[in-house]
Amino acid sequence: MTFTQRAQAALESALHGLKFSAALPPDLAHRTIAERLRDQAGAATVLDEPRRFYFDAV
Repeated sequence: MTFTQRAQAALESALHGLKFSAALPPDLAHRTIAERLRDQAGAATVLDEPRRFYFDAV
């Protein structure tokens, strides 16, 4: 997966995770996330890091 593809996937996920995403116009939400992903080297580093998911056995 290329950086652009990973960034797009992160953008879509981040859009749904914005605290007030339902109240934001789509353009403003995209610009907000774009600013957060502006540091391409830093974003690529974070996206390349392994992830762990923990689930409580309830």
